[in-house]
Amino acid sequence: MQESPSAAAPETGAKVFTPEWLRGVREFNRQMFPVFPNGAVLFAQFALNYVLVARVLLPEPQAPEWQALVFGGLSSVLFTYLLRVFDEIKDYHSDHVNFPDRPLVRGPLGLRGARHLWGAVVVLLVLLQLPFVTRPVLVGFLIVVAYSFLSFKWFFMEDEIRSSLPKALLTHNPIVYLYQLYLLSFFGLPFLTVGLLPATLFVIGDTMAWTGWEIARKIRGTEEETAYTTYSKIWGPTAATLLVVLLLAGSWAVTMTTVRAALRSNLVLLFWIPPALVLAFTLFKALGYIRDPRKAPPFRTLVESFKIATFAAVTLTLTLGIE
Repeated sequence: MQESPSAAAPETGAKVFTPEWLRGVREFNRQMFPVFPNGAVLFAQFALNYVLVARVLLPEPQAPEWQALVFGGLSSVLFTYLLRVFDEIKDYHSDHVNFPDRPLVRGPLGLRGARHLWGAVVVLLVLLQLPFVTRPVLVGFLIVVAYSFLSFKWFFMEDEIRSSLPKALLTHNPIVYLYQLYLLSFFGLPFLTVGLLPATLFVIGDTMAWTGWEIARKIRGTEEETAYTTYSKIWGPTAATLLVVLLLAGSWAVTMTTVRAALRSNLVLLFWIPPALVLAFTLFKALGYIRDPRKAPPFRTLVESFKIATFAAVTLTLTLGIE
């Protein structure tokens, strides 16, 4: 967690839709949310999981609705983008001390321009939901947006949450699971719609790896620690790294067994070998780090490699595993 400065910085920024504001948005995107790879990966992740649910994990396979796939995928990207903007606004004052190179602090966008940006994003999100207003998609959308705004307001417990990294994880990380609720809402509401249990289990398992990523990016060696709060500093190298490994192991087991049960095919085991190998290598590096915690391995990169391998496993399942 970033430390808050003693004095608040003034609110600055360009007026909305001016050339200066647009330059600020481009700079923000370049530094904090590049279309490639961030936007492309999020869209592809939604699209792949949507097709997997439709073709494999429902009791009766369905042909994917391309409007739902495209509009839902764009919404998934914008949900995460909105959260990125919220995070930068929340940390704006502390970034003057801790990260003065951040775009809201040094760039033309500024705090005022960022507020205009999130307003524009919300409008776009609402427009993308219009074709689905009579379906459960609207419920999923409202839940995600409501939770996003609660996280923006620190759930009205800013002092308590900001001072505790585990509490921030506990309160803010559920949003990535709610993104999956939104995906499933194109087929019905989880736990209320018959036949959605396999799909619900799969997306929960898939998202466990993102929770691991959130922890992994804040693990450092004892010689690398600074005043910045990390999970390795709070929980120690052993607990922090083993939690990441357990989350990846759970993700592998749940996604693989769910797809295998739906297809009733052992071929799925072959597709899930690459993520298993990445998992094993991550465990190997974690054990080495526990023995000598002075310098941490690139756990964030390892988790991202696991996600890529899982992405490939799902792709192979859709292309080769369905008769």
